[in-house]
Amino acid sequence: ESFTLVSTNTNFSCAIANNGNIYCWGTGSSGRIGNGANSNVNVPTAVTMPSGVESFTLVSTNTNFSCAIANTGKIYCWGTGTNGQIGNGANSNVNVPTSVTMPSGVDSFNAVSTNTNFSCAIANTGKIYCWGTGSIGRIGNGANSNVNIPTSVTMPSGVESFSAVSTNSNFSCAIANNGNIYCWGTGSSGRIGNGANSNVNVPTAVTMPSGVESFTLVSTNTNFSCAIANTGKIYCWGTGTNGQIGNGANSNVNVPTSVTMPSGVDSFNAVSTNTN
Repeated sequence: ESFTLVSTNTNFSCAIANNGNIYCWGTGSSGRIGNGANSNVNVPTAVTMPSGVESFTLVSTNTNFSCAIANTGKIYCWGTGTNGQIGNGANSNVNVPTSVTMPSGVDSFNAVSTNTNFSCAIANTGKIYCWGTGSIGRIGNGANSNVNIPTSVTMPSGVESFSAVSTNSNFSCAIANNGNIYCWGTGSSGRIGNGANSNVNVPTAVTMPSGVESFTLVSTNTNFSCAIANTGKIYCWGTGTNGQIGNGANSNVNVPTSVTMPSGVDSFNAVSTNTN
């Protein structure tokens, strides 16, 4: 009768229906639709329901594959898996939702963010686990190699847990329990937000703007990021050559920089970014 959530990308879309199942449509090669086939479909088509799963609560898609959280708290992925993106210990495509390997000590996941190269998810322990392409520090575990099972990112000193994570094909950023944002992966053009322009392979704190105590939301893309601070202002960092930073300039910045507040606007409560 209705849908409760939808996730889209340039190749296909997936949505969660009121019956708890996921329906996908669009490009179907490499198992992207998740219905056991590898062909395109032009109407919402039910993914194959894994044994023991009654419903899905969250789905995240990208151009190559999808991952979803089931009512059991487990994550199931389908589509392209040649670099470990499925997280099941293999490196091959799958055309039905396939359970990622549950890390030791983890009972469930409550958030997942995918991109064309890898995925990251927040476990019930508050730790972040990533899997897939690991070059340039994408996994955040101090290494630069692919992993095909969920692998814990290095916990920064003083951080007990993470509450939100946003990934893209180049890097990731997450909000920690201390309210700060930590990023890892590609650092050129200021993407990490720590005042430098180099890659990092462990979660690295962005520079906290003056007057900001914490961040409540972060949205990343392959070129830059924007986040909402406790003040309600938006701060962006990374590639800014086409005005992406929103501060009236057209240059890259490597620390969170306040966007210009429109006349009559006191605060923002949501932000969404893309590569442009």
